[in-house]
Amino acid sequence: MFRLNKFIACLLVWGSFWGPCLAVGGERTVSLSSGYFINAPLVWSNSNMAFSHFFQEINMAHGALLDTLSDTWMMERNPLLLTLGDLPLNFWISLTELVSYHEYGRYSRLRAFGYDVDFEIGVNEGRKICHNPFSFTGNLFLNPFRMGRAFPKERLWHPEGTHDLENPEEDEAFMVAVSGLNNIMRFAGDLGDGVYAGRAHSSEFIPYLMGKLGGLFYPQKLMSGLYHTDHMPISTSTRHKASLMSFLLSASTYSYILSFTHGDLPIEQHVTPLEFYGIRAPDLEVYFLTQGTSYRIKSGYRASHSLSFPVSVEFVPSGHKGCELTFGVHKHFETLADLGVGVNVMVGRGLDWDLHVHMPLGDLMFVEGSVEKMGLKSYYGQRNIPTLKHSHHSYAFLLRAGFRY
Repeated sequence: MFRLNKFIACLLVWGSFWGPCLAVGGERTVSLSSGYFINAPLVWSNSNMAFSHFFQEINMAHGALLDTLSDTWMMERNPLLLTLGDLPLNFWISLTELVSYHEYGRYSRLRAFGYDVDFEIGVNEGRKICHNPFSFTGNLFLNPFRMGRAFPKERLWHPEGTHDLENPEEDEAFMVAVSGLNNIMRFAGDLGDGVYAGRAHSSEFIPYLMGKLGGLFYPQKLMSGLYHTDHMPISTSTRHKASLMSFLLSASTYSYILSFTHGDLPIEQHVTPLEFYGIRAPDLEVYFLTQGTSYRIKSGYRASHSLSFPVSVEFVPSGHKGCELTFGVHKHFETLADLGVGVNVMVGRGLDWDLHVHMPLGDLMFVEGSVEKMGLKSYYGQRNIPTLKHSHHSYAFLLRAGFRY
């Protein structure tokens, strides 16, 4: 017991050494996004981003519920009851989120290639068809242990070039097949960004853990026969190594773990990012691309409460080797009602960029908008481009409005 206490004390000192977060945008939100209207004409949104927001807001509501319950007289006297009682609900929510967002990855890539897509839950006579991600998510929540998937119905249009879902050596088939695994890695990365932004709650560790380590439990039969460019197979050991590296070599992992050492139990515990003199300790995400396995390292520098400079590098070390560098500036203008503006530029495989604007409306509401330019050639574009109908480049627009609490 003495050694355990000494170890925890060392962890606490280490967390203090990295310093507290200068939280920016740490409030919880509930919002409506244009990315939810996936069938709207003439609106091309990065719906991968929109539905990541949707599931993050579910986690925010879950964290708010825990905080409220922990303040009650009964739970203050019996915090273990709340902690243990929440585990089944947390696992249920997390499993629903990860399966739904996994299949939305397939959905978004199929739509980008011109397919009309539906979801299904169950098989044979118990099979249920869902026509949009919300009904699919709702049915998954009610039936968390039934199989669900996104599937193509008919092709509405053909993009340029040769694309064949039936041929596992075609780039299109590969991108669709790995899109679910890439999506849950992206979701864990978005939760890590929430740690850096100061809005993470310790209860989000379960979906973070499931997203980072999803490759460990991925059925091999779903990956068999899949090859990167130049016929490089994705082996079980490759997936396992990618998952473990992304979990163990991400600073957000240790931010979540350290949050459990503050106080008696991880209730009403917000997560502090690891920073050193304003420099964000890096997070690692691993993705599967047609060029090979990519490693994305995210960091940045926070100059003040209102000014930060995010940076990331994504590289493929074997196969079709390459590198992309993304750098940006995010600024909050306190004299302009705390207007927030962010610009990011990505170079290496073409020139892509995005612009984000966030405007609080009083104390309770906000609106924000973003525009992204991306191409299929880029690593990020391969995972997120909304459509290839007119060319291998696309603009993605997103509008979001809602309440802060």
